[in-house]
Amino acid sequence: MYSLCGDEKAVHAILNNIVIKNQQEAKMKSKSGTTNEKMKGFILGVVIMSLIFMTSISTYALVESKTIMASYNNVKIYIDQKLMTPKDVNGNVVEPFIYNGTTYIPIRAVGEISP
Repeated sequence: MYSLCGDEKAVHAILNNIVIKNQQEAKMKSKSGTTNEKMKGFILGVVIMSLIFMTSISTYALVESKTIMASYNNVKIYIDQKLMTPKDVNGNVVEPFIYNGTTYIPIRAVGEISP
């Protein structure tokens, strides 16, 4: 072993202080890094939960249905002065109807009848 003289002791003490300060700074940086990571995780969680919430609301809105009173007043469809009977893809007769003063006709069926 060797002994340190006064100047060497002072240098040794200064170096020790520098090492201790560097270690403390490293600890503080690692703590702030984990805080940033936690904040990023929190924000990501909020965004994901918001998307899930908005999706469930829009899905709920799609499920809603409404019952209406429509009248089937024997509406006839004539194309080139010929009476046509509109049918769906399965061959079932599809009737036009009137709702709130507007006549609704099955567009696909009429399009398939047209020459």
